[in-house]
Amino acid sequence: MAKLHWADVAAEKIVRERPDLQEYTCASGITPSGTVHIGNFREIISVELVVRALQDMGKKVRFIYSWDDYDVFRKVPLNMPEPERLEQFLRFPITSVPDTFGRDTSYARHHEVDVESVLPLVGIKPLFLYQAENYQKGQYADGMRIALINREKIKEILNRFRDDTHKITEEYWPISVFCSKCNKDTTSIESFDGEWGVQYSCTCGHTEYIDLRTTKIAKLGWRVDWPMRWEYEKVVFEPAGKDHHSQGG
Repeated sequence: MAKLHWADVAAEKIVRERPDLQEYTCASGITPSGTVHIGNFREIISVELVVRALQDMGKKVRFIYSWDDYDVFRKVPLNMPEPERLEQFLRFPITSVPDTFGRDTSYARHHEVDVESVLPLVGIKPLFLYQAENYQKGQYADGMRIALINREKIKEILNRFRDDTHKITEEYWPISVFCSKCNKDTTSIESFDGEWGVQYSCTCGHTEYIDLRTTKIAKLGWRVDWPMRWEYEKVVFEPAGKDHHSQGG
C-alpha cells in the first residue's frame, strides 16, 4: 500500500537519494529573539514527523535543533519587562542581553528554556545546539574561511535568485563581527588576507585585526551560515519558512 502521509513520502525520498547513510540527520532551529510561538512549533513538529517516518523505516536518526543565539538583538518585543533596559543592548548578540524576567542567565537562555522544558511533554527530544557557543569555541572557523575565499561566487549565487532591486551591488562579505570594544555589530569588514586574518572597523571608532581560528566575535550571515552547518552536521532534511522563500531569501 502506498504511503499517503507527507512525512512518509519525504522520508522515502531522503532514503532513495541517500540510501547508504549510517545515520540520517534532520534539523530545525530558530533565533530566540522573543516568545517562541505556535508558528515556531510548526517547524519542530514537521521535523519530528519526518524523524519518526525514517525511524519507522528502520533508520538511525538524529534530530538536531539549533538555537541561533549568536544572532543580533534587533528590537525589543512589546511583551518584555524593562524595555528601556533592553534597548541599551540593541545590536548586541542575544546571548549578551540580560534576562529582564530575572530567571535565567541571559535573554536568549530564557526563551530557550521555555521551549526545552515543554517539548519532552509531547514526546519530542531533539539534541539542542547552541550557535553562540559553537562559534565562540572556533567550531566554524574553517567554514568562515571557505566562505571568505569564495565570497564572489557566493555573491553571484545570491544575485542569481534576486531581481534587480535586491541584487548585491556593493562589496560583499559573508561574515559579520561583533566589536570587541562596544559589543555591537555596527562593524564593517575592511580586508581579508586570504587565510585566517580579517580586519574590521566599528562605528564606535575601534579597529582590529582578528584571526578566525581564535576569535570569539565573528560569524557568518544566515544565508551562508545555514548551508555551512548543513555540511558540518551532514543534514539531509530541514524545513523552511516563508522568509526563506521570499525575494532575497
